[in-house]
Amino acid sequence: MEKLDEDKDGQLSKKEVKGPLKDHFDKVDLDEDGFITEEEFEKAPKPKRRNRED
Repeated sequence: MEKLDEDKDGQLSKKEVKGPLKDHFDKVDLDEDGFITEEEFEKAPKPKRRNRED
């Protein structure tokens, strides 16, 4: 989360997030305040990794 938190305020805004997190921002923002806190970030479902066969 620290890498995404550009303004170092301890929470993520829609402007700071990218990729799948941005697509699911409203689902992760549990209290609907427009920010994702570290607690909300930890509770968020993690994207599934695809297995690559070599």
